[in-house]
Amino acid sequence: MGETAEAPRQVPAPLASFVDRSDDLAWVSGMAADPREPPLIVILEGLGGVGKRSAGRRWAFLLPRDRFPGGQLYVDCAKYGAGLGEGAADVAGIVGGPLRDLGIDPKFMPTLEERVLELRKRTSALPTLVVAENATEPAQIRPLVPTCPGSVVLVTTSADLKGLRMQGARVRRLRGLDDKSALELLAKICGTERITSGPGDARDLVRWCAGLPLAVAILAEKLAGTSSLTVAELAAELSDEARRLSGLALGDEVSVSAVFAVAYEGLPEPARRLYRLLGVLPGVDVSREVVAAALGLEERQVRSGLDSLVSAHLAEFQGEGRYGLHDLARLYARERSRNEDTADTREATLRAYVRYYLIQAAYADRAMLIDDRARAARHNVLLAGHENPFRGPDRRARALVWLDSERSNFVPVAEAAANAGWNDETWQLAEALTGYWYNRRHLSDWVTVSNLGVEAAKACGNVEAEARLRLSLSRAYTDLGELGRAREELDAAAVLAESSGDLVLRASAWEFRGRYLDVTDPPAALEAYRRAYELNVAGGERRGAALVQYFAGCTLDAMGQHEQALETLRHAFGELRGRGDDRMAGRALIAIGIAQASLHQVAEAAASLTEALDLVRGLHYEGQAREALAGIAEESGEHAAAREHLREAARIYGATKHPRAAAIAERLGGTGPT
Repeated sequence: MGETAEAPRQVPAPLASFVDRSDDLAWVSGMAADPREPPLIVILEGLGGVGKRSAGRRWAFLLPRDRFPGGQLYVDCAKYGAGLGEGAADVAGIVGGPLRDLGIDPKFMPTLEERVLELRKRTSALPTLVVAENATEPAQIRPLVPTCPGSVVLVTTSADLKGLRMQGARVRRLRGLDDKSALELLAKICGTERITSGPGDARDLVRWCAGLPLAVAILAEKLAGTSSLTVAELAAELSDEARRLSGLALGDEVSVSAVFAVAYEGLPEPARRLYRLLGVLPGVDVSREVVAAALGLEERQVRSGLDSLVSAHLAEFQGEGRYGLHDLARLYARERSRNEDTADTREATLRAYVRYYLIQAAYADRAMLIDDRARAARHNVLLAGHENPFRGPDRRARALVWLDSERSNFVPVAEAAANAGWNDETWQLAEALTGYWYNRRHLSDWVTVSNLGVEAAKACGNVEAEARLRLSLSRAYTDLGELGRAREELDAAAVLAESSGDLVLRASAWEFRGRYLDVTDPPAALEAYRRAYELNVAGGERRGAALVQYFAGCTLDAMGQHEQALETLRHAFGELRGRGDDRMAGRALIAIGIAQASLHQVAEAAASLTEALDLVRGLHYEGQAREALAGIAEESGEHAAAREHLREAARIYGATKHPRAAAIAERLGGTGPT
C-alpha cells in the first residue's frame, strides 16, 4: 500500500524580521475560522511597501498543518504580467502556478478553461489555501478559487479589487506600523547595537518613515551597510523635506518613490492633477467641500478624484467626507507637481487655499462673537463679494462645527502663508481665529498661529493688528502659566496701543493687563479695569465697557466682595444681553451664579448657572459652569449629580488639553470622566 503524498506547502516563508500585525493576522484568522463555510476570498490591500505580502506569508506560516489538508498553493501574479495594464496579465499562466504546486504539468492543458476545471477538480476534496500576491484585477483571482468548503484564497494587492466584493470577498486595508513596531523592525534588520551605540536617537529616524515598513527597512540596510554612518547623520538628512524621498532609497534598486510612482502612473489624468495639487496644499487632511471651493472645481469631480486616490492607496478616507494623504505620499505629490506643474500654478493653488481658509475663518469669527466687535481687519473689504456660509439662528453652532473640523489645518495653513511671505493673509487669519481660541482654548495652536500673526503684522507695519494679536497671546500664555511671556506681550502691546492714539485699542490693552493682574495682583487688576472702562466710554465702545465690568465683577468676587461683585456683574449681564452677545452674557451669568453661591444663595446660583449652560453650551466656558454646579450639588449632598457635572467639565477641558482637565480628574479620584 503506497504512502499518501504530502500536501504541498508552497507559500514562501515570512521574513525573519517580521514585526507586529497581530490585529491583521487575527482578522484573517477570524475570517477563515469555519472550515464548513463555502470557499472564501480574503484580501489584504494597501500601499506598496506597507507589508501586505509579509503579513500574508506570516499568517500562512503560523497555520496548523491540519487547517488546510489540501495544501498551501502559491502564485505571484506579477510574474505573469499583472500590473502591466488592464487585461495584460496571463491568467492561464497564473492558474498554472497552483497546478504545478499540485504536481500537474500545465502544458497538457493549453487553455485557461481546461486549467480552471482541473484546479477545481484537484481542490474539491480537501480544504485548500491559495495565496495570490500582487494581484491587480479580479479576473486574476476568480479562477483560483478552490471548490471544497473551508478553502481560502488569500490575496495581497495594491489595487482596488472591487469586483471581488460581489463574490463575498472580505477586505482589510493594512496601515503603517506604529513607532514601537517600526523601531523593532529597524533593530531586527541592523541590530540593536548599531542603533544605540552612536550619536542620535532611532526614534528620530522612524518618524520620518511614516510607518512604512519599506522605508524602515531601507534605513536599516543603510545603517547595516556601513559603520561610518550614524543614526544622527541619517536623521539629519531625512529631516530635510527636499532630500527625504531620495534618502529613502538604495540606489536605483529599491526606493519608496518607486512605490508611489507605480500608484501614480495607474491613475486617470484628472486624479493625477488633483493628487499633485493636494501635494501643494498644507494641512493634515482635506474635505471634498474645501478642495472644491478652494480650487474652483465641481464637488463631483473632487469626489471622483479622491476616490481614485483612495483606490490607489495614495489617500485614505477618514470618514465624514474627509481624506488624508500618507506623509510620504504627500512629499511624492509635491515632487511630481514641481516636475509637471508651473510655479505659477502651484502658487495660485496655495494662495486660493489660504484665501479660502481666511474668508471662512473671518465669517466664523463673526458668527462666534459679534459682527461689530473691534477688529484690525476691515471685514467690509475682506469679505466683499463672498457669501456668508454661517447665516441663520444657529450660526454659532455651525461655525463651531466648521472650526472644529478644520482645526488641525489652521497651523499648517498659517505657516504656509507666512513662509510664502503673504503677511496680510497671515495676520488676518491669526486674528480671525482668536474668537475660536477664546472659546475652545487650544493653547498650543493659539500660541503658534498668533505668533505668526504678530510677525506678519509687524512686517506690514500694522500697529493695531500687532497690538491686538499680542494681547490675545498674553491670554494664552497666562492660561499656560507662562506669566513672564504674558507680561512681555502685554508690555509690547501697551506701547503699540499708546502710540496709535486709538482710545478703544488703549482700553483693550488695559483690559488685558487686568486679566493678567487677576492672577498676580487682584487689587491692581481693579485699577486696570477702571482705566479700561473710562477709555471705552470715552471712545463710545459700550460693549467694551460692559466686558470690563464683567471682568471687574469676577475680580471683586474673587476678593470676597460678593455683594459689590453681584451688582457689577448684573449690570454687565444686562448690557451684554441687550446687545445680543449671548456668549459673554452667558459668561456673566456663570460669574453671577458663582457669586450667589458664595453668598449661600444656593437656589438662585443653581438657576443662574443652569440658564448660563444654554448660552455657552459646547464652548470652553461650559466647563466652568459645570464645575460650579458640581460644587453646589456636592454641598447639597447630591454626589451623583456632582460627579456627572465634573465628568462633563473634564471632557470639555480634556478635548482642548486645558490645564484644568488634570485638576478635575484629581477631584474625580484620578480616574477622569467615565
